[in-house]
Amino acid sequence: DGRDGRDVLGGRKRSTVLVTVGTTRFDALTRAADSLSLVRLLASHGYDRLVIQIGSSETFFPSELLGDGERTLEDGTITATPLDGFQVTCFRYAPTLQDVMDEAGLVISHAGAGSIFEGLRAGKRLIAVPNRDLMDNHQADLCAHLKSSGYIEVADVDGLEEAVVRMERRPVDLKAYEGGIPGIGEAILGDFFQHL
Repeated sequence: DGRDGRDVLGGRKRSTVLVTVGTTRFDALTRAADSLSLVRLLASHGYDRLVIQIGSSETFFPSELLGDGERTLEDGTITATPLDGFQVTCFRYAPTLQDVMDEAGLVISHAGAGSIFEGLRAGKRLIAVPNRDLMDNHQADLCAHLKSSGYIEVADVDGLEEAVVRMERRPVDLKAYEGGIPGIGEAILGDFFQHL
């Protein structure tokens, strides 16, 4: 059915990678995605499209990938072709990410619980990237719990390409999310309750 990103021959299906920051600003993640090196890596694994949702950033525009090649602007979405046969699309927000989420063979997400669980509920292989600049480390706690439980891969911004390689080497051994994860409340709220 394509949900695991494989075709019937066992090879990687040409598909989409979604990078999302949700409704937040996470320039470090979008900057890491704005990389010709990352695009080449994704293409080497059979992907042919990268969709970057940049959220509320007022200062960052993915100029490395969108600065060259053919560009089109439609409805607040910019599309470019930095490599032959590889398309990059960038936008701030959409009413829903469902359509692009459905197309994605891989999701690279900020570590907000809403975005992570949206990807998991959609049955997507997911790399979560905690924002280490936040005041507390609830994102890191959530990611550590979900990774140790076998649901996601986790990366720091500067280790994004290595996480893609790890994910592509082990595309089928992550657990399918079926709702409810033991210990998740403690992972998310543990620090909060300690400070009361």
